[in-house]
Amino acid sequence: MKNLILFILLALAIVTSCKKTDKQSRNLTESTFPGSYRWVLTTGGIYEHHLTPATEGYNMTYTFNSDSTLIIVQGSNSNSQHYSVGTGNSITFSTSAEKFTYNHHQDTLELIAPCCDMYNYTFVRLP
Repeated sequence: MKNLILFILLALAIVTSCKKTDKQSRNLTESTFPGSYRWVLTTGGIYEHHLTPATEGYNMTYTFNSDSTLIIVQGSNSNSQHYSVGTGNSITFSTSAEKFTYNHHQDTLELIAPCCDMYNYTFVRLP
């Protein structure tokens, strides 16, 4: 009887610890991704910088379009470029040789630069 209870508890622990696929974590190519995102935080660097629109004195938005164009507005400057999504949550921009890793959960987008001191850019979706 003890073995049966122990087996049931072990089976329950395994089943409840299994991680379900997060439906909110989606690939950038899905229709839920295109949209405008406001920059809220950048962290990283040798001295673990914490940069925000308030500390830097400007706002920044990234608008991802479904045709793979990206419009970046930083302060009063804007530019347009193309982006492409690769395997393993990677994204590249046409104006940068650097490949970023992304995490997209609900209304938050994180772009992580794996080199250059691991800068992490956090954005939130605009309404």
